[in-house]
Amino acid sequence: VVQSEEGLAKIDKLTPCRYGASTVLVVAYDKNNVFVYPGEKRGSGIEDASIVATHMSLQLLRLVLIVVGLISSILMRQRVFLDFQIVRKC
Repeated sequence: VVQSEEGLAKIDKLTPCRYGASTVLVVAYDKNNVFVYPGEKRGSGIEDASIVATHMSLQLLRLVLIVVGLISSILMRQRVFLDFQIVRKC
């Protein structure tokens, strides 16, 4: 997790894709500890890190949808309760 001004400046030197975010999650891998494809010199590190980042994004989306659902449910209950009070007074 990168949040310091110094760290964010280093991220900005590496990529233009921070888009002003105040927090950056860095997903990395150890190039000396990856699966090497048979018959190739290339390891699985990039794919593995990409899978982890994808799962992190999907989990974040799930959490956001849960929060939005809870907020919508609370607002709906408040709305129904208010409507019920208005109808009852009439």
